[in-house]
Amino acid sequence: MAWGAALGTQAQKTASEGEEADHILALQGADPRDEVWPPGTGHLGEDLGGGPGGVKEQLSGARQGRGLPRCDARLSADRLSPGDPASSDLRAEANEISQVMGFLRGMPVSEEARAHSGEHVLFQSLSRVFRGMESVKVVLGPGKKQLFVRYSGEIDWDGVLEAEKLANRVIREDRRIRVVVGDREEVRRRYGRRLRGRWDLIKDKQIRIVEVENFDYVACKGEHVQRTGEIGFIVVKGFRKTRRGEYEIQFEVGERAWEYALESKRLAMRLVEILGTTPEIAEETARNLREEAQRLRRSLREASKRALENLKYEEVRGVRVYSGVFEGLDRRELVKRAADLRKEGKTVVVLGDLSGFLVMGRSDDLGFNVIPLLEKGCRFLGGRCGGREKLAFGGGFKSKDLREAVDLIKRELTKIL
Repeated sequence: MAWGAALGTQAQKTASEGEEADHILALQGADPRDEVWPPGTGHLGEDLGGGPGGVKEQLSGARQGRGLPRCDARLSADRLSPGDPASSDLRAEANEISQVMGFLRGMPVSEEARAHSGEHVLFQSLSRVFRGMESVKVVLGPGKKQLFVRYSGEIDWDGVLEAEKLANRVIREDRRIRVVVGDREEVRRRYGRRLRGRWDLIKDKQIRIVEVENFDYVACKGEHVQRTGEIGFIVVKGFRKTRRGEYEIQFEVGERAWEYALESKRLAMRLVEILGTTPEIAEETARNLREEAQRLRRSLREASKRALENLKYEEVRGVRVYSGVFEGLDRRELVKRAADLRKEGKTVVVLGDLSGFLVMGRSDDLGFNVIPLLEKGCRFLGGRCGGREKLAFGGGFKSKDLREAVDLIKRELTKIL
């Protein structure tokens, strides 16, 4: 098991200075190599007693200057349940754990612990808004906090906002987060239907449960904070459907979450200024503008279709040359029109759409290859073309230069006619 960076360093420093390190005990550890956690797969993995690798041995190691590996130092529920007899050793360990918790509250909170605890609070909040949601996996890493869920309905921002409000209320309430270890049957009896988890993936006899006080209960082996207040703040950055019935949800916690929220607010207010409206009616204004833009695009498309159907030619050295630049047309419409026009005989067609698309064709009675000519126009747009010597198409990303590209092709065409 890997060592806790901040806490391990403090343990080594304390021991090396000759001070007592008995009270320095790393809680709730996880191997940092485990970037992806299927939710609800808590495993114990450590000896919590006095045997090899247990609490006493680790405390002894700290005295000898080796520092302390991160471990889960809580006792299983049956060992310290209220009213149960406990040995003096167990009670001594319990007292040490109590001292440790007080000490750790003054230690820096790791980003991993904050993110992992935040994920528990966020998923529980989301599942209360989007009923029937199931957690698939969690990915935590540098700059990456992702929650993958299974949900048969549609996730929307109104519901996400409701879940965010609930999650941050739980964070503000500074609820206790604790770890309880027990065997499978004991865990089932204690939590019943409150416990969420992937029982099919749990193989160990001893299971590690992470409790968010009166809110969430799940089997988990990750590192966590001691109280929800240490998460600071949580915000959903975005979500997308990855496949039928599954979503990826991106989130952020702590200081970065605050920064993201403030930057999003700045951007929203800037958009309000650009739209010339107020925050109260900005959404309605944007919706109206989108509908107006859609109406204009439909009108433009109809006008372009009429212009394409009524396209006139110019005669160049006995050859009919049809050319035109359009907007809002489907590319297949341009290709079909070019194919139809070239059937007239002694005809060349050069058509373009302002999206950056070009198509060129020539009648069967003309003996040149259109690809070299079209290639010059496409290169002018920063792209390429392909097709046959009688009909080819292509384009490029410099769509604003489309009219110049069409003129270039026509000049080159004049040279070979």
